[in-house]
Amino acid sequence: MFEIMPYHYDQNLFRLFDQMLDLPNQMGQIRTDIIDEGENYLLLAELPGFKKEDIKIEIYENYLIIMANHKRKNEVHENNFIRRERIYGSFCRRFEISDTDKDRITASYQNGILSIRLSKTNPAYKEASKRVDIQ
Repeated sequence: MFEIMPYHYDQNLFRLFDQMLDLPNQMGQIRTDIIDEGENYLLLAELPGFKKEDIKIEIYENYLIIMANHKRKNEVHENNFIRRERIYGSFCRRFEISDTDKDRITASYQNGILSIRLSKTNPAYKEASKRVDIQ
């Protein structure tokens, strides 16, 4: 039975210490990709195992807030676990969205990916960088 348990032998004590310090970030982080589509931003958030009803999106001032809650089911075999790695609890991520039209935000959730499309307030401005001449 112990062959199904993940086992990683690592003699580097410093790496193990770094991993322990990063544990809160690994546990409570919603991983995202943000894509510039020209007139819109597309935010893709990885939320595997959630139901659509467990995910909330709110706009507060200039922030988009994604909240998700995994509820632990009362399982009969609670004390028989050899290892339990699935994470339960609340997850939250906040994004500054001051350059978007808050009335034109759409969202969908499919196959564990939350897709949020945010329309830019000034899509005509596409210059990503500008050179300033020194006088």
